[in-house]
Amino acid sequence: MKKHLLLIVTFIFWQFTTYAQIEEQFVKGQVIDQRGMPIDEVKISINDSPFALSDKDGFFQIRLPSDMLTPKDITIIKEGWKYRVWREEDDLIKVILKPTPHFLRGRVINEFNMPMEGVKVSIRGETHPATRTITDDKGGFSMQLPRHIRVSDQTRFMADGIRVHEKDAVFFRNNTFVSIKLHSVQVASVAHVIVYNEHMRPVEGVRVLIDGHPYTTDVHGEFTLKNGKELVVTDHSEFMVEGYVINKLDYVDIDHYMYIHIKTEGTDRYIMQDSSFTDYTRKFNYIFNQLELEKQLLAEKSNKLRKEIEKVQGRLSRTDLSDNRRETLKEYLTRLERELVENEVAYEDAHEKTNDVLGRLKLMILEKDSLHSVTSENLEIAKTEHEETRKDFNQKFIIFLLIGTVMLVLLFVYYRVSRRMFHQKEQLEIQKTKLEEHVKVINSKNNEMKEANEEIRIKNEALEIQKGEIEQQNLHITASITYARRIQRAMLPRTKEIQRVFPDSFVLFKPRDIVSGDFYWFYHPDSESSETIVAPENQHKAVIAAIDCTGHGVPGAFMSMVGDSLLNQIVKLQRIFSPDQILSELSSGVISTLKQDENKNRDGMDLGLCVVDYKRKVLEFAGAKNSLVYVQNNELFELRGDKMSIGGLKAKNIKFNKQTLNIEKSTVCYLFSDGYQDQFGGNHNRKFMKKQLHQLLLRIHKEPFHIQRDILEDTIEAWRNGQRQIDDILLIGFKVS
Repeated sequence: MKKHLLLIVTFIFWQFTTYAQIEEQFVKGQVIDQRGMPIDEVKISINDSPFALSDKDGFFQIRLPSDMLTPKDITIIKEGWKYRVWREEDDLIKVILKPTPHFLRGRVINEFNMPMEGVKVSIRGETHPATRTITDDKGGFSMQLPRHIRVSDQTRFMADGIRVHEKDAVFFRNNTFVSIKLHSVQVASVAHVIVYNEHMRPVEGVRVLIDGHPYTTDVHGEFTLKNGKELVVTDHSEFMVEGYVINKLDYVDIDHYMYIHIKTEGTDRYIMQDSSFTDYTRKFNYIFNQLELEKQLLAEKSNKLRKEIEKVQGRLSRTDLSDNRRETLKEYLTRLERELVENEVAYEDAHEKTNDVLGRLKLMILEKDSLHSVTSENLEIAKTEHEETRKDFNQKFIIFLLIGTVMLVLLFVYYRVSRRMFHQKEQLEIQKTKLEEHVKVINSKNNEMKEANEEIRIKNEALEIQKGEIEQQNLHITASITYARRIQRAMLPRTKEIQRVFPDSFVLFKPRDIVSGDFYWFYHPDSESSETIVAPENQHKAVIAAIDCTGHGVPGAFMSMVGDSLLNQIVKLQRIFSPDQILSELSSGVISTLKQDENKNRDGMDLGLCVVDYKRKVLEFAGAKNSLVYVQNNELFELRGDKMSIGGLKAKNIKFNKQTLNIEKSTVCYLFSDGYQDQFGGNHNRKFMKKQLHQLLLRIHKEPFHIQRDILEDTIEAWRNGQRQIDDILLIGFKVS
């Protein structure tokens, strides 16, 4: 009986050994570089096998299942090297590696986070030429370092031959990117300061201290330094905004502007919005619109210059010009042509900036989305492979465990031989080793996922840098529009000129945006030079108007310039003083200027216009959709304008009606656009309405005019109660008798 049992045990042990030999085989290989030189101490795995280590000659061997001897997936771990390709040669698997590039990239900025161009950067103590470079126009630089040079947080730098302090060199991305901040003695000369919140909106009424000197921002978040003197800002200058924290300072060299960015979160003066940079489509559309607006402004300027050149050339073709006049026109023509060329060059530069900035932003978004997609796919593949490996291991482990259990039971019952017990223990150790090797494989997969996450983090940092560039571009665009506001303000008549003719008068002018589509116009013959000939019947007349152009912001501002130019031509040059004829000529001029009969453009303007004749004690009025409101004997009246606008497809050859008002009695007159009465607010969030405006004007008409203006402004601000202003607001009041 014992003999038969011994034969059974021997047969089972032989079957187990044969199964293990058939199941797995050794595969030999060698790790080399692209020149065929061996590489030692390389951890290598083939088809998700346990890692093997190459010896000093690059040789290794790995045990693989018999059905997976051909490499499909090769993983190597060796700092400074990455897998390239494999091939079979002399019964060996030749695994070829290539060295990974060793780059150090960085950026040089000043204390205001502005990039510094042309700075010579070098690694202190290194003489190799690759350790020296010069920053580009964005302050960036790149070094492809030799393999023997390793960068760490202990590495020190030189900038323009001056040592960079340890705290001014900050490392990122595992010491592959460094941010260097340089401090200068004198930074810039500042003449204007604008305060913005974190949403790039101007902040009104905040108190700013610059080196102890107090200033207060206006409605546009801006103030000019005292006496028009420029401030020299150095690294010792102190900036404080009472009640707020300063996030950062920026300097733009257009008219020496300093931008102060403050944090308003936590206050109830502003409605906070989501300022994260995750909505790439919104940022893309915003920057695209701003850049296209700059191109549109340049294109419009070119068109105006071409028209002016055509006019000057037409004048030069006349034969009755004097020599002096002809020379003056030639000089003016040369200046216009030079300005046209400069404007065309600026337009091309703006076009290239648009393509460059938006192209890079699109590429960043696509790369980020692609990287997230690839990472998700890799994670799913890794999970699937790990699950299959685990199932296969469990199956093999169960088979080996059953065989070992049978052997243990037989040996324990019939032989109780310690030698058999030792073999069983050895089998368990083998299983344990395989389990540890599989754990190492799983850890390797986890490391790969960490590396993928690191790449995502690097892309996010690049997007942050791109965000800074976009914000800087936005600052330049905002500065340009702010400068356009100054041009528009210069176009408007001064309040002193109006008050010289109408001592009792006021102008309430509140643009919705930086520039306005509403504007007011005034003319009196006394403002002309003594050489200008004015007909006797027109010498005692004054013209005043309140105009509301189509749109607001930059498009409305362009229309306001068209309207101002046409009114100057009609009244000052053509000497037309009848209000109905002025409106008819203005409508024809808008149609002609905008070529509305060709391109079907519908833009125009609504206005009310008064001509005051002091000699005859008469006020003549004509209106395009807008009315004249006046108060006599404590009673309010309204002269309604015609129900049609200036310009548009249906405005050709239209005649406007003239209405006459006797002003022998004291009369208070008001002209206004629809911005005041259309403003939403109040307890029920409704429009202010024309009726409520008339009641307010009647109630305050006896007050001094500067008090009337303050009451009107305080009333509309209280009505808005923090809501957004929906349109430009213009209201003119004056007294005649």
